[in-house]
Amino acid sequence: ATVGTDAAQRFADIVGAAGLLTGEQIGPDYAHDEALVGTPVMPRYVARPETAEQVAELLAAATEAKVPVTARGSGTGMSAGARPCPDGLLISFEK
Repeated sequence: ATVGTDAAQRFADIVGAAGLLTGEQIGPDYAHDEALVGTPVMPRYVARPETAEQVAELLAAATEAKVPVTARGSGTGMSAGARPCPDGLLISFEK
């Protein structure tokens, strides 16, 4: 198994299969916020936690797997702060 596969499984164990997006499941909106600068970047994983405990577990698992993390609200910011790392985990707090 690869680190990516192991990380994906761990993230899915935390948020459930429906709470983790990978590959083509990740829509283009997750690659950017509303900043007018920079190039959109697709994250490797998008997790949609439901609880604070899940967020803490995701952060611990990502740290252990050395996967960079980006937090994202609704993606309406203008500062490019929600632009993910290409091999990273984007934790989405949208509701």
